[in-house]
Amino acid sequence: LEIILQGPNRLDEDGQFDLKRSDPVVYSKRLEVGNGSKEIVCEGNLLFSSSSCKEVFHVENASPWSPESPELYTLILVLRRKDEVVDVEATRVGMRTIQIKDGVLQVNDVPVEVRGVNRHEHDDRKGKYCSRELMVEDLKLMKQLNMNAVRTSHYPNCILFYKLCDAYGLWVCDEANIETHGLVAENSEERLTQDASWEEAFMQRLTRMVIRDRNRPCVLVWSLGNESSYGRNHIAMAAWLREHERSRPVQYEGCGGAASTDIICPMYPSPQQLARLTRLEEQNRRSTELGHRWPQGTARGLRPVIMCEYAHAMNNSLGNFDEFWETIRSERVLQGGFIWDWTDQGMRKETEDGRTCWVYGGFHDEDVHDAQWNINGLTWPDRRLHPSALQAKKVLAPLVIRTEVEEGGRGQETILVLLSFRNLFNFLDLAAFEWRWSLREDGVKILESDLFAFGSVQPNGGEERTQVSISSSSFSSQAHERLLEISVLLKDNSSWAPRGYELTWHQQLLPAKLHVFPLPQEHAAPLRCTSSKELVVVEGGNGFRVEWCRRSGGLRGLWYKDVRIITESEDSPRHVKGLIQNFWRAHTDNDNGGSDTLRRFGATQQIYKQASGFKKDTPRIRGAVSFALWWFNLWGDTSYGSMWEAAGLPDLKPEEVDVNFQEQQEGTVLVVVKYAMRATGRRTRVSCTSTFRVHPTGDIMMEHSSDVSPFLPPLARIGTEFSIGGEFSRLEFYGRGPHETYTDRCSGGKIARHSMSVADTYVPYILPCENGNHCDVRWFALRREDGLGLLLSSPVSGETLHFSAHNFTAQDLYRAKTTLEVPTRKDITVTVDHKHMPCGGNTSWTRAHLEEYLIPPGRYTYSVRMTPIDNNDALCMPDFIPAAPARLDPPSAHLRVMARIRRRIALFMAYVPVGLAEYIVFFGSLAKENRTYLVLVLVLVLVL
Repeated sequence: LEIILQGPNRLDEDGQFDLKRSDPVVYSKRLEVGNGSKEIVCEGNLLFSSSSCKEVFHVENASPWSPESPELYTLILVLRRKDEVVDVEATRVGMRTIQIKDGVLQVNDVPVEVRGVNRHEHDDRKGKYCSRELMVEDLKLMKQLNMNAVRTSHYPNCILFYKLCDAYGLWVCDEANIETHGLVAENSEERLTQDASWEEAFMQRLTRMVIRDRNRPCVLVWSLGNESSYGRNHIAMAAWLREHERSRPVQYEGCGGAASTDIICPMYPSPQQLARLTRLEEQNRRSTELGHRWPQGTARGLRPVIMCEYAHAMNNSLGNFDEFWETIRSERVLQGGFIWDWTDQGMRKETEDGRTCWVYGGFHDEDVHDAQWNINGLTWPDRRLHPSALQAKKVLAPLVIRTEVEEGGRGQETILVLLSFRNLFNFLDLAAFEWRWSLREDGVKILESDLFAFGSVQPNGGEERTQVSISSSSFSSQAHERLLEISVLLKDNSSWAPRGYELTWHQQLLPAKLHVFPLPQEHAAPLRCTSSKELVVVEGGNGFRVEWCRRSGGLRGLWYKDVRIITESEDSPRHVKGLIQNFWRAHTDNDNGGSDTLRRFGATQQIYKQASGFKKDTPRIRGAVSFALWWFNLWGDTSYGSMWEAAGLPDLKPEEVDVNFQEQQEGTVLVVVKYAMRATGRRTRVSCTSTFRVHPTGDIMMEHSSDVSPFLPPLARIGTEFSIGGEFSRLEFYGRGPHETYTDRCSGGKIARHSMSVADTYVPYILPCENGNHCDVRWFALRREDGLGLLLSSPVSGETLHFSAHNFTAQDLYRAKTTLEVPTRKDITVTVDHKHMPCGGNTSWTRAHLEEYLIPPGRYTYSVRMTPIDNNDALCMPDFIPAAPARLDPPSAHLRVMARIRRRIALFMAYVPVGLAEYIVFFGSLAKENRTYLVLVLVLVLVL
């Protein structure tokens, strides 16, 4: 047997191996096989006296393999019978070492950062079959999103996938095809792993994977499976690995910190819970939680922490992703994780009239399904990126840019910006990249530099410092805001992206003069006011007219140049009569939480039929799980979505309406609208006041206040909603974008001026939900093709808005179960918010939105400026005008205390009995083998 090694080489930009870089043969040797005999030929068959052979050989000055530099060698095996070539085999191999040292996972003696994602094999037409082209597309996109690892959830993938990971450069967490999570409903998830008769089945699913994949350089770690509890069979699997395959560590989430895992690999911790895993006692902690039971760990030293699943990306999700990576990059043993997950596993469905959409569980006549719980990817099934994928790209970037502004130069004639580029690649210096800076004024790019090369910036924390000096002659004296933008670009074509691809970027606000001017009044016709039983009307010159409805309190109409802009939206399900305050949104999956989603899609009523192997028709949700869901709901520990519904927020309507107006000496008209938002049959009440100061120029200064009771849950938004004609579909805004952003998922959006149509703001999540919000918005405008339209802005320096604009309503989204059920209405629904609920991102089955982003109760006051415009008005940053800053007045102390006590009691009553029940179940399973535990169980039952 001859072994020939050629290389190294890697993929070029065309996806082909660069054979020109191949070195001559660096190793060629005749090996003795087995116990010393070379070849034994018997009746034409080649037989070895031993079933395997092992030879260790050394390559001088080898180029190590890594995701950043996937150097592969060509290994050629030539089997000869004397001078006759019997067989030739070839494969690509890479060289690297993997070890855990001082509690840190190291590759080639370097600590690594795992920026990974879970990937199911999925094609929206072919199911689990993925073509080579689709695999390559997946890997290229992952690389472009700054990912370097993939977990084969929850089974070994096609062998081609590993070869492509070798070539393109991604680590693989190779997972055995073992999962028994469905048994948790019967409180017997551990049944199979504790059953000796199942050991061979467990072992075969591991050993076959390891023997097949052990020579693949991309495989970083072995996984014993997923959500299969923990017991004797997992212990046997780990023991086999440590005896037969010691070149890689083993991990298993289901054993917590027990001895069968070399890596602490939790599922769905919050950033705070993740930080606690840097302590040994937390890594070794026992768990009795239903579905996650494991014994006390005995490790004496810290182990690496790499989350096997985190940041549940279900539809509109991936909030607070920044907080995860701030935590990870602050602690030595925290080394990353795998986002759940890569792509929405929806299947394409065509209707009788030829329209198509993606569908999920329940659309295929199944008795039992998980509804949309396979719709939780960073991409749609056709691999178009969700907005959340762009957030992941920004946060995961292995190059961190920091800036610091110093005003300097002669007579303050220049602005000096100090730049720092920190290289977080594990093996790659920054020679493969270049950077440039650009200058934006009020969102418009006015200046761009040439490209600059990096020096030799070492990986794993190496830093390059430089500076940018900008002359004041580059600036406009009228600009309200200036931004310096730094972009890092790919220097040459790569196998995964073309030259010039933007790896990451950073923006820095620069000093600018604050311009605050009163609104001009000259050359404007005086305003006229009229009042009737139904309306309050203010009219001015240039075809300007505003109407308020005395019954609803809404600003029901605005005309400019005799064209109606704001309408009454008669086709809205809520029949919103003009501009009115708004506190609700269409629920996201994270808003709904797990139990509410199960109820909404009927999972709690699903039945396993007797024909499927049960002795009789059996409820899917039963036993301890059913009890826990019922008990949580009984005490109000439900999702924000269900709490909003319980409070009647989707059905709030104005009552007790009072509309007054007053003509001011300076020529303005002050209209004050007061009402209480209430829902029929509910005690909920939100007192609202909206003050409109109408100027002869057509500007309307709006100040809105709302008094939210401390006994209400955190609201979805504090804002307003109104409708405009469908012809005002040209959108331009200055804020974060161009894709949707939310308060806890916004750092991936550039602050700039963005233009698009209203239709383009729709994010067609497979299960329709809240979408298309834009945050940190200075102003936005909606116009017709001829330029006539409406501009809304924050009148106060430093304050920004949230907004969305759609051809449908929140109620339309909430009722729809596929994108085909979302109507296209003739009017555009516009929301303008002072505060907006975060999208959340830890899990989709708990109230996992981080508290710092929630909207607490209190009295909110904020201002918005609304200006009609035409084609003669250049869209630019409106001047700031004298206005009161936004403020939050918290509820009185005694009300806050009462509300807090009420919540604590509810949480105590919800969680403590369920927690005790979990202990009883846990000890009860031990009681079968130990009478001492049986006594403890009986004592606990008596105490309860």
